[in-house]
Amino acid sequence: WSLGFMHTKDLENNFSITTNYKFKGEHLDVHNSDWSTISMPETHLLDLNVGYNYHGIELGFSLLNLLDEQYESPHGFNQEGRRLQFGFRRTFRT
Repeated sequence: WSLGFMHTKDLENNFSITTNYKFKGEHLDVHNSDWSTISMPETHLLDLNVGYNYHGIELGFSLLNLLDEQYESPHGFNQEGRRLQFGFRRTFRT
């Protein structure tokens, strides 16, 4: 099983908050060294984004893997734990 939910809420004064939840159930994978079939545990990932729109410029920060889930995907490839990301975006129209 694999599923996800994303929810965005626009707040006052051009702020917004987005949550993104991803679930992957227990599943089969290939072992990275002996190529045998192994069972991998379920994972729960939650990301949080806070954004601000300043005259068409979108500023924000994200907390990715908020629950600090330690997992491999695929087997043998550790994924990053909790991390903070900053960003901005400007769209130009012609």
